[in-house]
Amino acid sequence: MTQFFQTAYATIIFAMLGTATLHAAAAESDLTIFGKDGSTLATFTQDDAEALGTHEIVTKTPWTNGSIRLSGVRATRLLAEAGLANVDLTVIALDDYMAVVPWSDLVERDALFATRIDGERLTFDQRGPFWLIFDFDDVPEAEMSEMASKAVWHLVQIEVE
Repeated sequence: MTQFFQTAYATIIFAMLGTATLHAAAAESDLTIFGKDGSTLATFTQDDAEALGTHEIVTKTPWTNGSIRLSGVRATRLLAEAGLANVDLTVIALDDYMAVVPWSDLVERDALFATRIDGERLTFDQRGPFWLIFDFDDVPEAEMSEMASKAVWHLVQIEVE
């Protein structure tokens, strides 16, 4: 998708979401982490996140056909860079979808804040700027629905619980 169409797509999304979310998602590739008191603890661009070191997951997901290759920074690594460990999160997407993700899921499932899919940078039309993802090939069928609800794409905010 050309930059013109990406910008137009983002403008339409922001118009649909309203001004409160517009401010939070003003920088299209930022992920902002907020503390319990609402203070900003850290902000990461996709480049910032990738500079922390990348990891790759090849997995099938409930939303894609066949296996896909996702790369980005391990969730625990990015959170450590923000000075956080052993905390539960509320992850929030551009459309205000949110999910509570316990620290144990991040560690046990080796969660990834993906910034790329099949080598290409995640954009708004490809579930970007960030996608919290797990290796669904390792998720037992009984836990699939629960884990899928925590795999938030269009991720732009994290609130520390």
